[in-house]
Amino acid sequence: MKYLLFFLSIALSSQLAAAKVGFAVDGLPSIGDPANLIMSAREEYKIGQELVTQLHRELPISDDVELNYYLQNLGTRLLNEVSEQHFPFNFLILESPIVNAFAAPGGIIVVHTGLIELAENEDELAAVLAHEIAHVTQRHLARFYEKSNKIDIGTTLGILAAIIASAHSPAAGQAALYTGLAASASAKIGFTRSHEQEADRIGRSILSRAGYNTEAMGDFFARLREQSFNDEENAIEFLSTHPLPSSRIADQFYLPSEQSSEEKLSRSSLKFNIFRARTKGLSQGLLTHQNATPAEQDAVIYARAVALIQNNRPRDAQKLSKSLSQKWKNSPSGQLLAGTALTNSRQLDKSIPLLESMVRNYPQHPAAREALANAYLAANKGKEAYYLLNNWELDSSNWLPLLKLKAAAASKSGRQAMSHAMMAAYYVKTGLPSAALAQIEIAEHLPTTSKITKARLDLLKAQLKKIDKYNNP
Repeated sequence: MKYLLFFLSIALSSQLAAAKVGFAVDGLPSIGDPANLIMSAREEYKIGQELVTQLHRELPISDDVELNYYLQNLGTRLLNEVSEQHFPFNFLILESPIVNAFAAPGGIIVVHTGLIELAENEDELAAVLAHEIAHVTQRHLARFYEKSNKIDIGTTLGILAAIIASAHSPAAGQAALYTGLAASASAKIGFTRSHEQEADRIGRSILSRAGYNTEAMGDFFARLREQSFNDEENAIEFLSTHPLPSSRIADQFYLPSEQSSEEKLSRSSLKFNIFRARTKGLSQGLLTHQNATPAEQDAVIYARAVALIQNNRPRDAQKLSKSLSQKWKNSPSGQLLAGTALTNSRQLDKSIPLLESMVRNYPQHPAAREALANAYLAANKGKEAYYLLNNWELDSSNWLPLLKLKAAAASKSGRQAMSHAMMAAYYVKTGLPSAALAQIEIAEHLPTTSKITKARLDLLKAQLKKIDKYNNP
């Protein structure tokens, strides 16, 4: 409980800091970085943390642990090649069919499911991420602040409104974002182009050092132009403020690859193919697999099986998944699919041993722990589920579904105060301070809650009330 209350206090402090109208200057600016003269990296990070919370509250951000685990690992591989990082990065998946991705202040990178589904291999997705990472590391948004007359909470909320708008209309949303930050329309155009060129150059370098094909963005743009940009005069620009593909492909970074489709397919990793298939299964529903080519068969079957589980048809998913190739069946995702289908069809005597073996073999895989915890809870093994999630060297609070699952496990194992405190932390992270406040109040009034714990909860409650008052004046 002490550790959780400490974590919750940190989360609340971040919320309160971002909610203030002005930000404290964080030491001396780095020499040679004009962005720090206007906004320190710490200030930008605070804004970013507030935006993450608001994005979870306002937009359909995917909380699928398996999808997020893959994207986070891909982002980390690219970030390992970045020498200077001002703050931790946060990679999010937005459930939207629009082909788009964007960077937001404080290390936030958002990728739409529409873009994931259009990418043919990991190189192409990595190329998009590398470009967006470059926007963040070069602090392009902070430099837009340099062109603004003032920095205040209104500007921050304007960024949020623009990002939310971009989920529905990329051109309108990102145009509002950059217009709000730039000094004038003419300054906006020139500055955006220079930023794009810089992000292209640095993104290509990141991609190369990470071992990816630097021509991947060209492949992606060329296919996007063929499929969606028949009329460029009226087309919405890819990545919103980026120049249209015809003007971009002339750059070396965007030259289409001359490799054959078979060579491109060989570059596409099994993990990426499963990642994209799972994205389609969760977003597109029950796909048909009768007309799939041999190369597509596994992906379409897997996507359909995922959709069947989502539609409460686990036994149908089991039958269908038997036609997967051995390579897909034996993958961690294939085993998770099988284990989840068994759990959901109440075959717990089979699912629990399978998932326990998975956790032993992949101890750092959060989706494996999630699946096993769900199986334990279905078998009324609350203590085992709580121990699984609590005794883990990684912080389960970094994964929202695991945080909520841990609250359920705490409740079923007799840790009621911990359960409500966990739910309070979950609501803080999802931008619902009033709901978090209600959970704290319940925990305070439990007869098993000690006086020391109640005193800590009182402090957290005071912080929550400040946030709630700020959000609901």
